[in-house]
Amino acid sequence: MNEDALAATIDAIYDVATAPEHWPALLRRIGDDLGCHFGGMVATNRDRSRYTGLAVGVERAAHQAFLRRFHQANPIRQAAPHRAAGEIIESAAIIPRAVLERTAMYQAFFRPHDMGPTLGLTIWCGDAGAQTISLSRSWAKGAFDAHEHRRAQALMPHLRRMALVARHLRGADLMARSAFAALDAVPQATLLLDRAGRLVHANAAADALLRGGDGLTATRNGLAAATAAATRRLGATIGAAGRAGGIAGTLRLPRPSGRPALALVAMPMRGLDDFLFAGHPAVLVCVADPAARFAVPARTLAMLFGLTAAEADLATAVLAGQELKAIAAASGRSVNTVRNLLARLMAKTDTHRQSELLRVLDRLSQLPHDG
Repeated sequence: MNEDALAATIDAIYDVATAPEHWPALLRRIGDDLGCHFGGMVATNRDRSRYTGLAVGVERAAHQAFLRRFHQANPIRQAAPHRAAGEIIESAAIIPRAVLERTAMYQAFFRPHDMGPTLGLTIWCGDAGAQTISLSRSWAKGAFDAHEHRRAQALMPHLRRMALVARHLRGADLMARSAFAALDAVPQATLLLDRAGRLVHANAAADALLRGGDGLTATRNGLAAATAAATRRLGATIGAAGRAGGIAGTLRLPRPSGRPALALVAMPMRGLDDFLFAGHPAVLVCVADPAARFAVPARTLAMLFGLTAAEADLATAVLAGQELKAIAAASGRSVNTVRNLLARLMAKTDTHRQSELLRVLDRLSQLPHDG
């Protein structure tokens, strides 16, 4: 392999680290480098009960059928079950050709696809499982020679580093998606902005608030308030939080509907490098609607305090601001019965007055909950 070809293959390897959809192109390139028409990649867990794989040189359906049937019953793997990360080994060193050709795997998959000598590259392996590449060519091309083994060995450090980078990137992506999912569970409207004030993410509550357009909206250039003056104050508050050494700021935003003004807090997200994290969240914005009441699911209250269904329903009705007479009429109970339920509810929540009960329930309403 000349230096240009090696450099092009190494480029293809690192392309996969950031874009796994480039695996087929990489397998074709390595296959061409080593004179193979088949290239496959499989990642599996430790007991090989779960796997993901793809291949070039065969139809996808045929390869997937092969994996379903032989992934756990691969005679080559069974003959040499213990592999080491970075290992490169030829099938002939594990199982003789005569033995291989008598296996069901050979007859069902290798033979129809003209696959003979096979080179296995173990990119990584451990308690989590393993990831391997298999490269095959016809018997007519003969065994892999010393030069081809050296070519594979030259690629192996890059394959291993690519896999490490890919795992780190997947971990970072998982953390980001988990953080966004956590924000979506928070009932308070919360937005993430970049340093220019442009919206990066809005949780479910914030998205509903922005779509309502009552006091706060999102534009291509950032957030906007109901009036030009309020928008200027909003921009100044967010700008102060987004600058290096930014400071938090608060602001009241008037609402065209006449409802109580929104209360907004903008806080800097510290510790992010300006250059490396350009376009990433830099300002956290929380918006409170004084008129909003958040419900607590009755089943959540029942589990927290050991409430009966009737007591839990009463708690949600009290939190919603309903009067006892209205609750009694809606439930078909007498007012005295509702008062008795309320007394039991306060005893279970360790409160002594209805105002105390409301404070407890209101604080619980700020907790994330499903539905």
